[in-house]
Parts: sequence; C-alpha cells; structure tokens
Amino acid sequence: MRLFSAIAGIIVINLIHPFFVFSQSNNTPVRNLEIFDRIVDSSFNELEDRLVLAGREKIYALKIDDANDMDDYIIEKLRRKISRFNVIYETSYDSVFADIKIDSVLLKTVYNKISTRNVLGDKMLDREIAVQYHISLIERENGNVLYEENFDETFSDSFRLDDKSRVETGGYRFLKSDIPREGFLSKYLLPTVLLAVSVVTIVLFFVIRSD
Repeated sequence: MRLFSAIAGIIVINLIHPFFVFSQSNNTPVRNLEIFDRIVDSSFNELEDRLVLAGREKIYALKIDDANDMDDYIIEKLRRKISRFNVIYETSYDSVFADIKIDSVLLKTVYNKISTRNVLGDKMLDREIAVQYHISLIERENGNVLYEENFDETFSDSFRLDDKSRVETGGYRFLKSDIPREGFLSKYLLPTVLLAVSVVTIVLFFVIRSD
C-alpha cells in the first residue's frame, strides 16, 4: 500500500508542480516594447563600430523616407544609440561625410495561438516579435558604401493570456495584435482531460492512504 501511496503522491506533485513553478517565475511578463528595445538596440552595434572606424569627428546625416510610428521609433532608438557622434538631420549641409539611411522598416507583433499549459487551465498566448529594416552608411562625396545590412530578427515565446493588456503597454500601434481564435483542443478537451486526471489521482491518493 505504501508503494501505491507513494506513486499516487508523485503523480499529484508532477501534475500540480508545473503550475506553481510557472506562477513564481512569470509574475511579471516581459512587455512587447522591452523586446523591441532589446532587439533594435543590439542591431545598431555594427553601425556604431563602422562610425568609429570612419571617424568620430566626421559629420553624418540621418535620413529616413517614411514618417509612421515604426519609423519614428527606429529613428528615436538610433538617435540615442549614436548620440556621441556628430549626427545632423539637415541633409543639405555641405560638410556631411556620410549619410545614414534607414528604409523598409517593419515592426510586427503576432499572436499565433492560445494553448493550455497546466491542470488549472491557464491560457497561454504564443507571441512572435519581428524586426526588419534596411540600413546603409554611404559617403556623400563619392557614393562609397561603408556599411549596408538587411536586418531581420524574430523573437518567440509565450505568456499568460490574462497579462495581454500589461504586455502591450506603450503608445506604438505595432505593440498590439489580435488574439487568434482558440482551437477546440485547447479550449475544451485538454482542460477537461487534465482536470479529470488530477481529480482521479487525488482521490486515489487519499483512498490508498486511508487504507
């Protein structure tokens, strides 16, 4: 009887333990804006190195074609990243050494699916953050390309569906996305099966212990 009791206890712990681990480690989900910040900040490292090689004392002109919130965000992040260099925004200035140009900007948040992750039926939302843009550093006088890259990076993870409003905080439209339709397996079948298994296991555990 002790063997069966121990086995039942292990099953109960294994069923419930993931919920408590998840609850303790995900109380504050990472916001979409924080993920974009991390990706975009690191994406400018190579450009920063090229500016150092070209010369800190030189003057650079920052150019961007569009004027939507994605472009505004990218420009603001880049301005902070290269604030220690001589960067201007008037492209007709005669003393400009090279132009920094950004185009084809795409910042996107996508929620792929809703799933159930534990015995209490907590809903998880799968998240995908994508950052794409083209950047170049071109000498003004002779058109020599000092640096060029088509940046493309995607980050994927998941968070509790109840935390969606907190995750999306921020004024940019690309921080938000529609929630996908929940499938039958995640919405009805899996929670029912998990609940039934947990109830049976707990009952079995106490029945064996009482014997």
